[in-house]
Amino acid sequence: MIRDLLGEWLGYWRFKRQLAEMQRSQFARDQFKQGYRVGYFKGRDDEKVGAFNILGPDPDPPHPQVEIEGIEVDEGMRDLLEALWKLGLWTQFSCQGDPEKFAPFQSYNRDYAAQIVFDTFDEAVKFTRKTAELLGPKNYTEGGVVIQTMAPTDEAVRAEVTFSPVLLPEITQHWVEFEKTVPREPAEDAAEVSNAS
Repeated sequence: MIRDLLGEWLGYWRFKRQLAEMQRSQFARDQFKQGYRVGYFKGRDDEKVGAFNILGPDPDPPHPQVEIEGIEVDEGMRDLLEALWKLGLWTQFSCQGDPEKFAPFQSYNRDYAAQIVFDTFDEAVKFTRKTAELLGPKNYTEGGVVIQTMAPTDEAVRAEVTFSPVLLPEITQHWVEFEKTVPREPAEDAAEVSNAS
């Protein structure tokens, strides 16, 4: 009986947390519709003053940030995001995760996974498929690469990809090496040459 009561109580608080996350997600989606950079920097400003932190203070310090093309990203995600962007796989949000708190195959600790939100579901599928190919069997030892659809923005269905933060350095290395092997289109080279002139 006590176990049932504790289970109900825990279920209630999980529901409250999910509801709060959905409310926060709606705010983020609305900001994104107003423009990526406006929404991004607005979110950063809100984060600095603690606004919209519905769940209370975050016990974990934020990851160190670096700037790429005027956008702050987690330091551990920099090289991977640069490789993806060069390949035309556009992202909206990302997090390097926490390898010390992540436990593979446990859905309750998804908050500690490395995460990338892609502009479109198709881009997320391309990333997931190629990452699984690049990692081979190791892909499954840490819980795999998980893709989940998200609410659309401007008619495009987005998707979130999560994976073990333990795999982040290896995934980054594979994608950076892969990006170097992809031939560039002549139109891109011509545009760069004309811009340099």
